[in-house]
Amino acid sequence: MITVKNLKKKFGNKIVLKGINLNVEKGERVVIIGPSGCGKSTLLRCINGIEKLTSGKVIFEGKDINSKNVDINKIREKMGMVFQQFNLFPHLTITENIILAPVKLKIMTKEDAVKKAVELLELIDLKDKKDMYPSQLSGGQKQRIAIARALIMNPEVMLFDEPTSALDPEMVDEVSNLMKDLAKNGMTMIVVTHEMSFVKECASRVIFMEDGNIVEEGTPKDIFENPKSDRLKEFLSKVK
Repeated sequence: MITVKNLKKKFGNKIVLKGINLNVEKGERVVIIGPSGCGKSTLLRCINGIEKLTSGKVIFEGKDINSKNVDINKIREKMGMVFQQFNLFPHLTITENIILAPVKLKIMTKEDAVKKAVELLELIDLKDKKDMYPSQLSGGQKQRIAIARALIMNPEVMLFDEPTSALDPEMVDEVSNLMKDLAKNGMTMIVVTHEMSFVKECASRVIFMEDGNIVEEGTPKDIFENPKSDRLKEFLSKVK
């Protein structure tokens, strides 16, 4: 589904990604871990075209997303992205936030979008919040709404960039549980997170990054029970 070939990314003179190679198959749940500043979030942002590549390629369903002949907005319709911050529009109700993109892009009529939004709100157990505004919700509720906003586009893959890092500890579980449900239902996912319990429960493959490189990858069992590199061993000793 997604192939990353020798991806390099520079910001000024700083090389953030130093030649990443990665394949993600349909239905995989790839979780990326590593210390802050190692390039995890930049990799996600390159995969969905938010950041332009310095060199290399990102192929999505056979299309080079950085090709001049590719409509990046069409690609993004198939890639749901959830950020650390919720990015909800404060002046719109919860329902209006969810339906904004599909209605504006003429993917759905407003009537169909509202119907789908209500279904998603039922799924995430927030139907009673449909007419409220973001300021009336907790952080965990806002992040679940952000996930619903991405899901309404019927994406083929979901990208999560540390979705629980901005939440109070007691709110982490409600977002993690929703992501676990998506994983159980077969959603293809690439997740950057520091929540090791989520990694152990939901990842089909774990990638450990350090200093702009993929240092090690394997199943959760491989990574947590039999780490090979000294750097991964050191990292795990600090996060367990």
